[in-house]
Amino acid sequence: MKRTKLFTALLILALLAGIMAAFAPQVSAEAKSSYITSLKDVKVNEGKTKKLTLKVSKDNGLTWISGSKLKKEFGKITWKSSDKSIATVSSKGKVKGISCGSVKITAKTKKGGITASCYVTVRKTPAKYDKSGPKKLTLSGKTEDHVITDSYCYVEGDKFVLLVEPDIDLPGDFAKNIGLIMDTLEEMVGLTYDGWENPRTFDYKNEFLASADPWEGVSFGMKVPIYIEVDREDAGYIPSANEQYVTIFDYALFSMDFWNSVPSYRDNAWRRGSGLVSYYTLAHELTHTLTDRYTYVSRTTTEGSATYFGYEVIKTLAKDNAEFAKSLEETWLDTEVGIEITAENAEAVFLDDFSTLSHADRGAEYVLGQYFCEYLAESYGPNFMRDYLLEVKKSGFDGLYGVYTDKDKQQLVDCYKKVFGKKVFEKFGKWYVKNK
Repeated sequence: MKRTKLFTALLILALLAGIMAAFAPQVSAEAKSSYITSLKDVKVNEGKTKKLTLKVSKDNGLTWISGSKLKKEFGKITWKSSDKSIATVSSKGKVKGISCGSVKITAKTKKGGITASCYVTVRKTPAKYDKSGPKKLTLSGKTEDHVITDSYCYVEGDKFVLLVEPDIDLPGDFAKNIGLIMDTLEEMVGLTYDGWENPRTFDYKNEFLASADPWEGVSFGMKVPIYIEVDREDAGYIPSANEQYVTIFDYALFSMDFWNSVPSYRDNAWRRGSGLVSYYTLAHELTHTLTDRYTYVSRTTTEGSATYFGYEVIKTLAKDNAEFAKSLEETWLDTEVGIEITAENAEAVFLDDFSTLSHADRGAEYVLGQYFCEYLAESYGPNFMRDYLLEVKKSGFDGLYGVYTDKDKQQLVDCYKKVFGKKVFEKFGKWYVKNK
């Protein structure tokens, strides 16, 4: 009887202990020993190696030990790869890329059993830069023909030169279509790319290349350089332009081999969209280059005119070109300014030029500027932008884009009034209330 009671009591205690253990906070081996570990994620190209370094802190991150000191205190480190077909790791923590993908690398000390892990992403090795210079490339002009670049090369047009990275998939009609965009832009705006009076000396240096630059020292005269890039690190680069050049990042132009070599692209197919080249983006950025070659203007005018003309050019070309028609179907523009625009406040809004707008909230200046261009085109004719830019240039405006004093803003607004009348903003406000 006593033995039965004792056995029951022990059983109850064991059950209680199990329940308490189940609900107790889970503490890692590192925490039990008050250790913190550090093993950083890395990226490595196929066939290349990188050294991983395990670090351990015993004072909550104030000081760290690694290398020989770590080995002396905690013994040998054992390294393990979760997939040796993607990356291997040596007994000394040197990881080697085998094939594209991502693997987990784990390190464990002999003494104390301290463990840490990191992820290694293996990327396709970029093509080597041929120091003899970029190769000249000729496209067929046919949509169905494609050229996938395996080295730095260039395509020269009458008004532009494409400076193309490896791993770009160029449609055969790509250069021809850029020529059509530039010709149409010149006609619509009423200005020419070669009308730049005091051009800077072109420095064909690719700002996205950290190492040797294949374009350094290359010159194509006054032709517009258009860099066609791949975002190898998936760093989120976006298209940009100034008076000197255009830089294009378009997922549709990334070769499929490259796309599948980067896990964050390969595993998110939706990012590639329909796979159609965005000719609107090219037209938008080429508008910046054309207008900037004459003068800088306000944010609202700069972004709004690029949005307006970029869309109008593609809409015009879509009438007779299937590729532009497809691109037009894929183009969606914002329609909301986000603030009330009236005849009474329109001029004040242009004077402020969205100066307090955070970068994350950008977009209002694109929409309002586009609507203003639409109004000017309806009211004053197709060459409104030419007339305005030439007046700004004549006024001696010397401000830089995005860096405007109150005096600069007033000068730009006064130029609008001089060209289109003192009540241009009041009239626009009424037009906006009626139409938008």
